[in-house]
Amino acid sequence: MNYSQDFLSRVLKQALSRGGDYCDVFIEDRDDTALTFDSGKIKSITTGKTAGVGIRVIYGKSFVYLYSSDPSEKTILELAEATAQSVKWDHTGNLGDFRGSSGRGLVIPKVSPGSVDLARKVEYVQRANQAARDHSSKIQEVMVRYMDHDQRVSIATSDGNFVNDRRVRTRFVVQTIAGRGDEKETGFYG
Repeated sequence: MNYSQDFLSRVLKQALSRGGDYCDVFIEDRDDTALTFDSGKIKSITTGKTAGVGIRVIYGKSFVYLYSSDPSEKTILELAEATAQSVKWDHTGNLGDFRGSSGRGLVIPKVSPGSVDLARKVEYVQRANQAARDHSSKIQEVMVRYMDHDQRVSIATSDGNFVNDRRVRTRFVVQTIAGRGDEKETGFYG
């Protein structure tokens, strides 16, 4: 899901066609996974996909923001037209030349979360549970959470900013309760 500068420039021009000081477009496609392991078993598995587009036009002290969960080019252009029809302003800001960027690239994963099969993720969570329990006979409870988030975005602004970016985050959390008699302590990693 990468949109070209030419296409997003057309979207910005359309959204500002009836006025507005500034416009931005945010398009995303995201995959999420969350696993919770507690009391010796998987308590929940959640997977999901989120996609959408938002277009905002600011004019004076007001703004119009419209959103759709369908980021197809046809829908994005229709949304830009609907945004323009909602603006009542006699001034149009300048559409700047794009200063494009391919994304920050701060973190490039060695393994994409989407390439790891869900059964393998469950196995990792179970192994973490066992490792925590094997650490000490005093461990009474273990909770393990695994989360991953892989978001692809395209962002364009009427003042010339343009970026296609990928934001990948993975988190693995192990929390334990250890006890001896009436004394209890908690431990956390992740």
